[in-house]
Amino acid sequence: MNPSHVNGILSKPAIVAAVNGRFGVYSLDETFLQLQCLCGAGEFAIMISRYPEAKCLCINCGQEIKVYDISLYPSGAGYDAERGNFSPWQGSENTKATAYKVFVSYEYPEDAENEDDISWFIMVAQDPLNGLLQEVMNDETA
Repeated sequence: MNPSHVNGILSKPAIVAAVNGRFGVYSLDETFLQLQCLCGAGEFAIMISRYPEAKCLCINCGQEIKVYDISLYPSGAGYDAERGNFSPWQGSENTKATAYKVFVSYEYPEDAENEDDISWFIMVAQDPLNGLLQEVMNDETA
């Protein structure tokens, strides 16, 4: 199950690897899906806001894909702090990339009522130049 705004643009990742995240090391595994544009491209510039929300811009066709917006989920109702104020996400000093492969994970509570009723979101970026995996966003919606 995935939120309605990303239906049709996620696929199973071809890798399984460890990610050093905000809450410790976790596995980029079958709970993650890889973002793929409708044009077929798989590398994106990443934009984030403090709202929190995240969007990815396809470097091939320019398509903007919103991968996370807390206002779209029932648990985020009424949250309106910094909406729409995006900045480019910058990877660590170990990366020279401007576009990344993007992996996302949407977690659902046991009592989820629909596909938009997520409780947690994680986004990981992979530098296509050196394979480095970096956590971009890790947010609990509930």
